[in-house]
Amino acid sequence: MKQISLFTHIDRTSSPQKSVGIEETLDLIKNPKHKDLILLARSAGKTATTDFENGGRYYIDYDQYNSVFRNDYVVKELNEIFDSTLNDIIFYSEKFVPSEIKSRLDYYGVKYSKIIKIDDFVEYFQNNTNNNAFISFVWGGYDTIKQEKTEQKGRFKITVRNFYTFIKSTKVPVVTWNAQFESKRAIKNIVNLSSYIYMDVDDFAETSEDRVYKILTDNGLSFVKAVWKSFGGTGFGFLVEVD
Repeated sequence: MKQISLFTHIDRTSSPQKSVGIEETLDLIKNPKHKDLILLARSAGKTATTDFENGGRYYIDYDQYNSVFRNDYVVKELNEIFDSTLNDIIFYSEKFVPSEIKSRLDYYGVKYSKIIKIDDFVEYFQNNTNNNAFISFVWGGYDTIKQEKTEQKGRFKITVRNFYTFIKSTKVPVVTWNAQFESKRAIKNIVNLSSYIYMDVDDFAETSEDRVYKILTDNGLSFVKAVWKSFGGTGFGFLVEVD
């Protein structure tokens, strides 16, 4: 049976966590281990703002991003945000105590409003989504020419994400339905193709959601392997078998 790759999160720099079969993956969708995170993302909404008129809170996941502060330009850009915003910048961790984080951030000269330890992400934020957003550090790799010109492999870009986008991008695993990869997602790293394509639909302006579901699950469409609610809960994802 052909395998596909399971990644810890959607970031293209991530490496496969493991290889899984199609049926095993569909079982994970039916009984998601991260259901609470998905429901939290949906409750916050896709269009939640990251701009707060009277000040809000920008959270940073220290556990995920603690190594990026060795880059001087990251610290400089983050401190510029701190100096120019009315929002608090709060570092949180589920692994480290605040004193450890404080020591490291102070060493690199990172400015912050507060450092907190939380026991569980969902429990802490489930009733605390208003006026909150997240700062992420997204790696962008340079092509060969730019690497030679800058003598750098790439650069981190600071991105402010709302609850929905942050959870979808960093907190839940993703699979590459179309292929299995031996390392990071790139054409050169493909081990095999799965003969499946993932598609989705979320526009029901001309046809009702129920009718779309009935069409997708009709026995006549034998090439549609499975149909499920999309991550956002407002559409459907479906798997198509191809030759």
